[in-house]
Amino acid sequence: MEWLAHDVVEKILENNNFEVFTPDVPEFGNIMHHIIRSCDRAQLVIADVTGNNPNVLYEMAIIDAMGRPCVPVKIRDVADNEKDLQLFDRAQYRHFEINARETEEAINKLGPVIHKVLQARQDGDLIENPMTDYFGIPLNSMSSAYGIARSYYRNLVVPCFEGKIIDGPDFALEEESQIIDRKMVCIIPGNLEQATRREIDFLVKRRSFVPVKLNAYGREITIYLLSDEILQNADPVIVDIPTTLASLRESVLSRLGRNANPKPNSPDYQEIQSDEILQFKRYLERFAYNDLGTHSSNILRNFKTFNIKDIKDLKATEIKNLFENN
Repeated sequence: MEWLAHDVVEKILENNNFEVFTPDVPEFGNIMHHIIRSCDRAQLVIADVTGNNPNVLYEMAIIDAMGRPCVPVKIRDVADNEKDLQLFDRAQYRHFEINARETEEAINKLGPVIHKVLQARQDGDLIENPMTDYFGIPLNSMSSAYGIARSYYRNLVVPCFEGKIIDGPDFALEEESQIIDRKMVCIIPGNLEQATRREIDFLVKRRSFVPVKLNAYGREITIYLLSDEILQNADPVIVDIPTTLASLRESVLSRLGRNANPKPNSPDYQEIQSDEILQFKRYLERFAYNDLGTHSSNILRNFKTFNIKDIKDLKATEIKNLFENN
């Protein structure tokens, strides 16, 4: 490995301002943390797949998921040629064979390959591997239900519990004591097509929702309350349809793969869409649970999610009833 790294690869890259290192550098702590961090930061990985070492193949799978450039190399001795074959799973992808200690030959063989891969990365071209060929993008480039739920929680849920309603109908303007007991429901539609401002406008026109202005951390945002007709003098309830859910459509399309039916009514699309929505819901509820004591202690008790297949079938009284036995 040292020969490949320093006598071959380092020579190839000597004019490119690269630091070449191997994963066996002395560093305290979990070795897999070091390897994964190195793979994540690397602009190029040269994988010594001689002997089909399971550890190396596992690490290559991580690199594939990250979409990082990886050049697989087998170091040959004459006696090993017939035994050390490329594994079936990766047989359709190129690997490069070099002879042990034949430094100049190895530089001449790997040099053009490495420079071509680096140029492709510089140009923003997709790095071909089993993951990117199927999904069309690296796994870590997919829109994340976790990240979207976290952003929604921090940028809307928390401000809704800690801000103050400054403009709206009389029933919406709270006393300080009411803010402490504020309630909120996140309405999660059964399909991503309904996670739009259009659906919220529909519920406003139907007089189920009422828009109000809330000031939180020095910024004003428009939020929605159940209408007074629904509440019938009960405490105000903030309601929202997370339009940010719509961005999960890219995740659905990516997970379908390049050759699948991308139509929203296809069984595969429906299955993956349901999974993405469920992940968002689980993460959102987890943030509310784990945040106890960090922000308003009221969030855990008075923040709820509500699933509905079709927004047009929403009965606002069902939202109000969520808190009756609270």
